[in-house]
Amino acid sequence: MLEDFIQANDVKGKIITFEQEVAHCSQVAEIEEYTPVAKSILFACEDKGFVLAIVEGKKKINQTKLAHAIGTKHCRLATAEEVLSVTGYEAGGVPPISIYGIPTILDPGVLAHEWVLTGGGDKFSLLKIRSEEITRVGWDVRVEAIAQ
Repeated sequence: MLEDFIQANDVKGKIITFEQEVAHCSQVAEIEEYTPVAKSILFACEDKGFVLAIVEGKKKINQTKLAHAIGTKHCRLATAEEVLSVTGYEAGGVPPISIYGIPTILDPGVLAHEWVLTGGGDKFSLLKIRSEEITRVGWDVRVEAIAQ
């Protein structure tokens, strides 16, 4: 699914597959010339449905800022079941692209890096992608400060 999206949209990025499960992108950041990490996390937001939030790997998402960015009062982390149902990907493997119908809020800190490592579609893969590609091929992407 993700690989097809990358090819169809000529995305500047590549999927890196590992033999063992990748618990956290930072475990392998050194392998890829210390590429910074970005994480894609799904939230359920009061009367707004779901939203994908993307921040630098070492940062946390400020849920109040996220809720404000999409015009609601409260957002909560989506459950693992919701993540799979809504995105088609398991929690921990959600990429920042190839997810339709879900607005995306991208923290500007991610764009400060030329390349980032993100979820690659499953627990054995990572996606190395030019950060600007997230705004080019992502669905309904807005850049807003949501990190804390």
